Amino acid sequence: MKNRDVKKLVQSSLLLAVVIVFQIIGSRIPGINQYIVGSVVNAALLITVFVSGTFYGAAVGVLTPWTALLVGQLKPAMTPFIPFIMLGNAIFVIAFGIIYKKEPFGKYAGIIIGAILKFGFLYLSANKIIYALNMNFPKKVAQALSVAMGAAQLVTALLGGLLALVLIEIIFKRIKLTNETRSAL
Repeated sequence: MKNRDVKKLVQSSLLLAVVIVFQIIGSRIPGINQYIVGSVVNAALLITVFVSGTFYGAAVGVLTPWTALLVGQLKPAMTPFIPFIMLGNAIFVIAFGIIYKKEPFGKYAGIIIGAILKFGFLYLSANKIIYALNMNFPKKVAQALSVAMGAAQLVTALLGGLLALVLIEIIFKRIKLTNETRSAL
């Protein structure tokens, strides 16, 4: 493995660790709701794309529903829906990864388009596709799933995108300052 690949893997792993910490907090502290944890997860996915690339962003996106299940953020009754969440995260990351470098508004367009695509996919999955596939969720679970995969997904993707933009600007300025400092030496 090349040093560059190791660096990307480490960066992605650190961002996944941040997600896990927020998932643990969200599962243990009342009041830390889907909007906070979901926004942080979505921000971490986009930051991973920015610092490590789309492949690594998608990899983190595929792992986050499993870590949510393991730490208790995602209820066990939702386990059959994990593949849909994985795919929704991948759609969000890939859309952002394709669009974000296009100037002048690529970052914004990538977030908005990715958020809409993720929301659309998860909403359709929770309200139509699971029934077409004869996935037999108990009625209360199906109702909770429909709510959780509704407008909240669009809101958390957009809020996560906004948070990611702020953090990416901070990262970019830090990288620029570090490079300038190295050049001055």
